[in-house]
Amino acid sequence: MNATSVVIGVDFSPALSRAGEWIRRYIAPNASITLVHAYEASPLPSFLNGLLTEDALLPRRQAEPIEQHLLQWREQNRVRDAHCVARAEPAHLLIQRVAREVHAELIVIGARTASDRPWLRLGSTAERLLRAADASVLVIHGRPRGAPRKILVAVDDVAITERVLGIAGELTDRFDASVRALHVLSNAAYSHVLSAEAATSGSSQETEAKVAIDLSAESLRWFVELRRNTLHHDKIDAEVAHGNPATEILAAADRFGADLIIIGRYGIGRVVPAVLGSVVGSVVHGAKCPVLVVSEERED
Repeated sequence: MNATSVVIGVDFSPALSRAGEWIRRYIAPNASITLVHAYEASPLPSFLNGLLTEDALLPRRQAEPIEQHLLQWREQNRVRDAHCVARAEPAHLLIQRVAREVHAELIVIGARTASDRPWLRLGSTAERLLRAADASVLVIHGRPRGAPRKILVAVDDVAITERVLGIAGELTDRFDASVRALHVLSNAAYSHVLSAEAATSGSSQETEAKVAIDLSAESLRWFVELRRNTLHHDKIDAEVAHGNPATEILAAADRFGADLIIIGRYGIGRVVPAVLGSVVGSVVHGAKCPVLVVSEERED
């Protein structure tokens, strides 16, 4: 994506150990990068203050080793021109504030590792950012190393789909990647199409086969119309599934061997009211590769 400003929420987790280098090289090569680390201030109980000099009690002294750690991370990730911000502030609030200040189009954060408590794998910071951030959010799983060569795009019949496919098209053109566009039809909608077709068809097997072919053909036509801004129309591979959207998206990503999943988030605070139960949240939780959650374009 053609981001001009990126904020990376650095928590020193393994998932983000080389994220800066990967973002600079593959995702946003021309963007200015701001590294943000939020930490908890650790004041001593008042009755212990007498053990330390006044200088040692200053917040500035507490921040210095954290800032040094952030500078080391910047050096290791070869983003030496990145601006660093370290503050004693809740992470989601600090990241959001800095992202607005630098007009970031993309926020990058890391998912918790599988060894962490699995029911909290996404983390409260990620959940809050997915709910409320103005910018798109890229959640890193694992340690991405190379360019995304296989991109799975989850699409729906909503306005943001054109933006989602446009971003996928940019990455396709840049890396000569393959794109699989997936639309998940609800069980109710699928049953409706099936029952309508059954009224004029023969056996149930023939009906199901015809519905599957028709759905794929119509979806492919729709996808290609939406993706006119990419040069590689022949690279698109349409797939239609029916069932639980998050389950089907994750299954398709596994089948395809996706290096990146792209999904749209339309309406800040509306699509992700309770992240664990939403399609976006469930995909971000269960993915094995980075997930780019695309927000609506901001109106300046």
